[in-house]
Order: sequence, then C-alpha cells, then structure tokens
Amino acid sequence: MLVSPVVFSQKEISSIYEKQTNHETAKKPLKTVIQKSTPIWGTGAVTGGDDGEFNGGLLGWSAISIFDNSGTPGNALWTYSSIGASQGAYSDGIPITSPSVANGCALFDSDYLDNNGVQGAFGSGISPSPHKGELISPLIDLSGYTDEGLSVNFYCKWRSYLVDAFTVEFSVDNGATWSTIDINDLLPSATNVENEGWVNALFINETTGVSDLTQCRIKFSFEGDYYFALIDDISISLAAPYDLTIGVGNMDGSNLNDLGDQVHITSNRYLPISHFSDGHHGFFGATVKNLGYENIVSSDNCQIILNVEKDVSGVWTSVYTDSLVIDSLSGQGYSYGIQYLSDVSWITAGDFRSTYTATSNLNESTTDNNSTAHFFTITENNYISKVAKDSIGEPLSTRAIFPGGTSFSQIEYGSVFYIENNTEEITIDSLSAKLYLPNSYVGPTNYTLLANVYEVDASQTAVVEINTLTQLGVGLIELNGLGTTIPNGSYFTGKVNGFLDPIGGAVSFQGGKHYYISISHVPGALFESQDVPWFGASEQKNYNHNTSMTAIDTLINPSPCRIVDGGGFGDLYWRGFGSDVVPSIGIYITSSACIPANVMAGFSANVLGLSVNFTDTSLSSGLIDFWEWDFGDGSTASIQNPTYTYAAGGTYNVCLIVGDSCYADTICTDVSISTVSEQDNWMDDLTVYPVPANNELTITGLKNSGVAIELINALGQVLISKSNQNSETMVLDVQRVESGFYQLKVSNENMTRTKSILILK
Repeated sequence: MLVSPVVFSQKEISSIYEKQTNHETAKKPLKTVIQKSTPIWGTGAVTGGDDGEFNGGLLGWSAISIFDNSGTPGNALWTYSSIGASQGAYSDGIPITSPSVANGCALFDSDYLDNNGVQGAFGSGISPSPHKGELISPLIDLSGYTDEGLSVNFYCKWRSYLVDAFTVEFSVDNGATWSTIDINDLLPSATNVENEGWVNALFINETTGVSDLTQCRIKFSFEGDYYFALIDDISISLAAPYDLTIGVGNMDGSNLNDLGDQVHITSNRYLPISHFSDGHHGFFGATVKNLGYENIVSSDNCQIILNVEKDVSGVWTSVYTDSLVIDSLSGQGYSYGIQYLSDVSWITAGDFRSTYTATSNLNESTTDNNSTAHFFTITENNYISKVAKDSIGEPLSTRAIFPGGTSFSQIEYGSVFYIENNTEEITIDSLSAKLYLPNSYVGPTNYTLLANVYEVDASQTAVVEINTLTQLGVGLIELNGLGTTIPNGSYFTGKVNGFLDPIGGAVSFQGGKHYYISISHVPGALFESQDVPWFGASEQKNYNHNTSMTAIDTLINPSPCRIVDGGGFGDLYWRGFGSDVVPSIGIYITSSACIPANVMAGFSANVLGLSVNFTDTSLSSGLIDFWEWDFGDGSTASIQNPTYTYAAGGTYNVCLIVGDSCYADTICTDVSISTVSEQDNWMDDLTVYPVPANNELTITGLKNSGVAIELINALGQVLISKSNQNSETMVLDVQRVESGFYQLKVSNENMTRTKSILILK
C-alpha cells in the first residue's frame, strides 16, 4: 500500500492548497491517443458532425442536474462554453486545445458552479458542490453495426480535486441501460493535476446480438467536488483490436509502477558527468498499454525500443539503442518493463533525448501514439536538478505547494540525490529554488527561508523519519520586496549563495552516498497559507518508476516533505506530494573531477616573534585537495593555513605543496624568524557558541587583556566592536543583527583570527 503524502482537508479549508496558482506554459507531455478509424457518427462523420463538435451549442444534447449539496437537483448542469475554459475562481483559465474549439465545447464547471468565480466563497454559487450532472446525446442510429466493437472518441481536458466519478456511458436502448467506462482510467487526472488529450473508450460487446441500433445514446457524467471537465469533437468509430501506447498504467493503482509511465534514465533532469559511473542511473523502461480489445501474446513480439539521441550542433543524433521484451499484454491492459542499460560509454556532457516506442508484429491501424520521450542533460560537473529550467534558466515550476490545513510550525520539502562513488570532493556553491507568492499573501515584505543539506542513513529503505537524517549544513534564502516588487500571485526565484557546516566550513558531498536537500521555514512563530511564500514544484516528470527501483542500492530517490501543524504534530512523508511532483530546486556545485587544472602554489607569512601565521594564496581552476607544508626545521603539516611556532630565531626555507585531483605544484621561500617569542597560540583554541547564534554570541578562551573583537558583515562594515578587560569570556549582544553570515575577528597587537558565524533569527 502506498504511503499517502498528506491527508488533505475538505473544501472549506482547501483554498490554501494549490487553487490559487497559475500554471506556467510548460505542461506535462500529453499521452495523445489518436482516433482509430473513419468515424461512423459525430465529428468527421456524414451524420452527427454538428452534434459531435457542439457547433453553436448543445443542440440536441440533454443536460440533466442530478443533485448538489443542497440535496436537490439544483443547477448542477453541463453547459455550452464558447471560450472553452473554466470560469472558476481556481481555474487556470487556459482554453481546451481541441480541433474544433472555435465552435465551442461542453463544460461541467464544478469550480464556478460552487463559488461563482470568487476565491474563498465556497458554496455561494448557483450549485454548491458536491454535485452531479449528466450530458446525454441525441438519438444515434448505428444500424448496420450489429456485433461490432465500437469506440467512443472525444477530446478532453479536466482537473480533479475530490471527483467521485467522471465517466462516459453508452446505451443501445434509449437510456434504459448503460455501459460505463471511467475516463480517469483512460486520461488520468490525479488530485489537483489536470490532463488533456484524446480519449478512446471501447464498448466491445454492447451491440452483440442487437438488431435494432436506432436507439443508441452517449452520456457523460461528472460527480464530485471541483474542478472542471471539458469535452469536444466526439465521434463513434469501429474499435481497434490492437493499439499500443505508452503512459501511466493505472492512476488508482496500488503500487508505484502502476502510477509510472517511463523510467528517466538519470533519475534527474540535470546530472553531473562524474556521477554517471557506478550504475545507479543506468536503467531504462516504460509502461506499455494496449488500448485495443484483443490480447497480445509472446509470439506477437511486443517490445519497448529505446533510442537515445544527443544534440550535436542542433541535430538530434542517435548515440544508443536498446530494447526489452513485454511477454504478454491483455486487451485494455498494461505491463511495464525495467532493466539495466547494457552500455554507458556513450555518456558525455550534453543534451539528450530518450524515446520509448512500443512495437509488435501486429497490424495496428495507427502507430502515431506508440512513442513518448523525456529529456536529460549531462553537465560538466557544475549543476544537478530533478526539474527542467524555465525561459530565464531558473528551476521550472508548473505549480505551487502548500498543504491542506490551518496553521503550521514547519513545512520542509526537498529531493534526495545520489552522488556516485567518485573520489573527488564536490562542494555546494549555491542553490536556486522557485517560490510562489499566493494571491492572499499578507506576510512581511522581507522573509527568510532555510536551505538544508542532510546526509541520509543508507541503512534505511526510504526517508521516513527526520531523525534518520544528519544535517551537514544550512544556507539562508533572503527574500525582499514580497507583495511590492514581487507581486502577489507570481512565481519568483530564491537563492542561497553559500552554505556553512556546523563549524563554519563549506558543505561538501562524498561519493557513494545519498543526500536530502530541502527548503524549509525558520523555526518560530506559527503561520498559515497567507503568511508565507509557497514552494514551487514541477509536474513535467513522472519519477514513479525511478522511485520504485531498489536493485542497486536499498534507498530510493524520492522527494520527501515534512509537515508539522500548529500543535507540534507532524510527520515526514517519503514520497512528498507524489513522485510525479518534484520541488523546483537547482544546485550549483564545484567538483574536483579531473579537468586538467592550472594549480599555482603560493603563500604569505606573517611573523610574530617565533610564531608565524602561514596563509595559503594558491590558485587553481579546480578544487585544491591537499596542502603539504615543510617548515624547514624538520616539521610538517597537512592543513591549509597553519600557525607554527619555532624553537629559535633564524632563517628557514619553508615549502608548500598544493594539488587537486589532476595536478600539484610546489613553492619554497626563506622565512626569517625573530628571537622574540609571542605566546599567542591560545587564539587557536577559542570557542564561539551557539552556532547558529540568535540574540547572543559568546566567545570563551580569551587569556590576554587588550583583545579586540569585531563583528563584520559581507560589505566589510564593522557592526560590533568590543575589547576584553582581563576576562576570558565575552558576550556580544546580536539581537539587532539581521540573519546572515558574518565574520568574527579576534585580534591583539601580535595576532589576528577570523571565523565565519551564522546568525539566524
């Protein structure tokens, strides 16, 4: 049984979910289903053309209200829409793209019927939800098609919230009895996700033995609570015995593979080339569906063909092909196959397109719907993300995330990334996250979010508890101009320029491990949907198949979320809002993967009596991995910026060797040491706490008087300056200092030490 990401609230509080978002132009790729044969009624046929296109109105169609929330039939009616779009308060307002949309279409506008187009005005419309309405066609004469399997074809766009049934039905006896097909099985729409495309509903046995087919009708029925359903270009044709396509198997299925459509080869949209080495990303596969009514057996040679192409100077050029066998496939059934890539030598940096095509020995009436594709990019060890980029190069967002409920103390949402078993160190330079400011935002103009980096406990099969994560570092997303320069109802990008670990150092990845990288709110006051920015997410990729794969390592790669309510109750949900919903986060990294680097060793020496502060000034186009110091008196050290105390004065030949994963360089310089000893090594043992600081910052270990302490911001401005008076401990009042990274400078007449400090309010 799948773990549910969130138990969502009912309609009265559902406005704080995604109802206020506006989808961007980038949509999920449509799993288009093409009509199979010449229509015998409706759009494209000799008879029923105007009826099928709703040319000028509902014509002979009958719109019937069954019930609404008042318990009476009310006004829960299908209507004619000349604009082809919902008018509800939470609709995206984008018209259906059916071929005859200019003629109008049929619409059940649950959203508008309930709220009259006003956000938050639930139940104030002409037909409060939940409600049910039916749309019944005029009589259809199908004489001559006794014992034939039929297909009802139509173009559909719909979005579900709490829809109990969205069906197409067929009758041969003027509506006395009906055969019913769930449209969600053919064109799935998960909660708060819309879908659009052709639908072919097969009615195979309804005409068997029926001599009088002059009393046929079609019926569409919508029952439930939000959002809308649009249908157009309806026709009836002979059903196809075999029809292969690739898509989601069963949106209501009980396992991840039912919910998946294709394996995304890299488990990411952008993947550094150094990460593609030990097989974790080397899978392919897809779900094949048979939209026909005949069974496909092993002798029919049903296969999934993979073709990977690379963009070579603007031309898609094939670089790899593979295949896997689907042994059998029932009529109206589906099956999925997943296996390893047999070769990954073709992996180089660049843009790729992977196409899956379902094939067999059978004669299909059309193969236009047999293929689907996904894209991925192998980067030069500088960027990793599970989502595409938008038109300005930021992480793409097609929806905004906020859970159902009233007040919260914490919401955290991110993705798990596997770093391959490479030997080089990978440092996080910065992070970009797409965010959304809700229409109802009344929070502060300036707001701070946290970006978090955790190492995942590899013994776990999934990230299900926060205490299985080890936090490695944190960064601040400083947001300004909310509600002013960033208007309500808009998407925008938040950035982190640098992460700090608990001791003030850079945050690095190690190969062969999993990391959870997330965005969260700063712990503190309770908040509701209108008080804070929401997290952006993308629905372009269905990672259900990738999430299900555990053959290489025991830990899957989902996008978990953690939600804690106002009472402190909450949990971490390992699949977040679903494996086809991914937070819009992009991570910029620096890798010491062997790109021949120009390493130039260099250092400076600040002599204070017998003590010398050595500062590394080496240059490298990659990361410097090691420092080897020879102090000229037989002593050595392997740190970046050592302080060394000589036993006596004199001149010493000091050498430094630095290197990255590709190259090393050495420099030697004579350093003259005075005979005066300044015993200031106590500065190496200073203690600063807490990290991060809030209202006070304490420094202990000040053994000398006359020590100056300064707190300096990123602009070099001194915010606080104090000196100790024969005290080993000093407390700085930082309650008026804003959240951010600062430098703490400790100095006397002989020595100076600096330390990175994070202040978090």
